[in-house]
Amino acid sequence: RIQILFGMARTEATLTVEQIKMGLYLVEAGELTLVNGVSQDVYDAGVAPRDTIVSVAIDGGSDGVGRFDEQTKEMDIEGTANVIRGAIQYATEQKVDAVLFELNRLMKMGYADQ
Repeated sequence: RIQILFGMARTEATLTVEQIKMGLYLVEAGELTLVNGVSQDVYDAGVAPRDTIVSVAIDGGSDGVGRFDEQTKEMDIEGTANVIRGAIQYATEQKVDAVLFELNRLMKMGYADQ
């Protein structure tokens, strides 16, 4: 029997508000909220299907001082969506168009005979 070995990697991607609204789709899988699908431009920005969103952040606002920073690790889909909506609202109010997503990515590392 062959066993597939996986590893977890931490990565980041910066998306615009428009990319978030039009190209990021979530799904709840058991106790995880996963990225289910992405548009090509969101994929090119660094978000892939099966990623989990760890946090959402926006540096500075129109005043250069404020910050939005919310953790989503181990959060259900409703909570994760609320954080993303909050980030969109904050970015719109502060006239900032760069939203930073910290992501966990499941990566196939190899195979082992068992």
